[in-house]
Amino acid sequence: MKKVLFVLAITSVISTSFAITKQEAEKKIANYVGLGKDYTINVCENDKYFIGEINLKGYENLSTVRKVYVNKQTGDIIPEMAQSSDFCYIVNK
Repeated sequence: MKKVLFVLAITSVISTSFAITKQEAEKKIANYVGLGKDYTINVCENDKYFIGEINLKGYENLSTVRKVYVNKQTGDIIPEMAQSSDFCYIVNK
């Protein structure tokens, strides 16, 4: 039993050591969007993902909000799977 608990503890430590930070997630989102565009990034988080809201300045000063998710454990980018409840101003409440 002690060996099983020890293995579980080691596994959980190793799996959390690969988690990325909020700053790393913001860099991944910026690289995904492209550095040549006029944008601002607002990053918030929920239990599984960092949520990047990208405000793109568009044609005739019309702005577009795009969402990109970054998995906290793997760092994978998941674009545009957002629900209306996932906006940063709602998540931060």
